[in-house]
Amino acid sequence: MKKITNKEYIRNSHYHLSDNQRTYVSISKSDKLELIQDLIRTLEIKLLKELDYDDEIISLMILLDDKETIKSNDTEKVESYIYYLNQLTSLYDEILNER
Repeated sequence: MKKITNKEYIRNSHYHLSDNQRTYVSISKSDKLELIQDLIRTLEIKLLKELDYDDEIISLMILLDDKETIKSNDTEKVESYIYYLNQLTSLYDEILNER
């Protein structure tokens, strides 16, 4: 099995995975959750920047960790970020509550 590395990435490899030909080692549940958290944080920042939030305000929002509803400005890019964030949050919830 191939170890997870930061030295190379095989693009489109996710299209060629199958149950009988596993090429990557499994990652733990906590690592999956951490990865999803990182992806959510990255997309949240991109979303806020796209909505013209100041970097200092974004940093403060991250520190405060309060819930806040971010509304679309009806652009395709913002709606895409919102959609992916909702999907990732759902995935995070599913993994967090797996038995």
